[in-house]
Amino acid sequence: MLNALLQQETLRCPHCRGWQADRFRNAPLVMVELLRGEPEAPLQALLGCTSCGIRYPVVDGVAIVFKDVGAWLREQERGVFGRSDLSPRLDRWLRGAWQDNEDPNWHRQMLAIYGAGLAPPPDDALADLERQGEAHRQARRAALVGMSPDPLVLDAGCGVGASTLSLMALGARVVAVDRDFQVLRALSTLVRQGSVELPRWRHGGGDYITQKLTLPAGIDGSRLALVAGDMVDPPLAAGAMDLAFAYHLLDNVAEPVQLLRQLVAALRPGGTAVLASPYEWSPRATPRPARLGESLRLGDDPDPASALRAVLTGELPHLAPELALEIQHERARLPWVLRRHDRATDVFFTHYLEARKPEAPGAS
Repeated sequence: MLNALLQQETLRCPHCRGWQADRFRNAPLVMVELLRGEPEAPLQALLGCTSCGIRYPVVDGVAIVFKDVGAWLREQERGVFGRSDLSPRLDRWLRGAWQDNEDPNWHRQMLAIYGAGLAPPPDDALADLERQGEAHRQARRAALVGMSPDPLVLDAGCGVGASTLSLMALGARVVAVDRDFQVLRALSTLVRQGSVELPRWRHGGGDYITQKLTLPAGIDGSRLALVAGDMVDPPLAAGAMDLAFAYHLLDNVAEPVQLLRQLVAALRPGGTAVLASPYEWSPRATPRPARLGESLRLGDDPDPASALRAVLTGELPHLAPELALEIQHERARLPWVLRRHDRATDVFFTHYLEARKPEAPGAS
């Protein structure tokens, strides 16, 4: 679907988004050179801006579109250029050169944790809670996707694609965006080849095995576009999306309010933003002054949920003057079970919220 996004001018140059000199540039990207794959499904290619001429690469079916691609590549170098032909045993041995919290092994933990969401859950004491949370999310996805014919949906912070695949199975066309290349490469492999091998974290420490996950039946890979990008400054045209999902992303970006503004900007008039967050703030991601409910609070109310509602509905115009959404559906405590390994599980209760963007003036 990447080529379709280019033809529809949905992907935009992040370097050109905004005022420059005396004019506003918001230039679309085009395919400059196809290096491997088919025009409808490029594996390797170069995209280019129609205004400034800056090039952006496509690697393993993932469009990499950041304002500073070089800085991102230096951060993600091991993931982008890392070998994939090593045997699991040799790969495991070589990873012993890094501590568990260093980049290669930290990424392996993330792949294992979020990859577990693609596998059937174990039948244990937390299974009912896990099914309860996912049943609600799936019912709401089905209801929202069913409101538009052939909807175009943004899955922001998609990870390895549990929500992406669910949305595709419901008939949506999905633009899946994440900052991490390794999760996008895994999702690309799964959709293109029908299966992918991911690490499974078993008992803590460096105890991993390899698990093979297969693509669920009935999913059309041509309805997916994968983009490595920054959702605080996304390479997306305004007003292009029918729905914008951001599960567990709000507390994992440096500027939560800017994320909200960008999600809403990506929506067409009448579109819906879907947010879920446990507000598990971390200094690794979000500075303290930027956290909802920390410095941003209503009077003495420290609840991030109150701050989120206020930003979205226009009660804080000094922060987001263009926002005036209507809350359509909300759950204060929706279970989210995150399985780390066979002996460790995190249980969160997320604040789940759906907010609708106003229709354009004069719309019927």
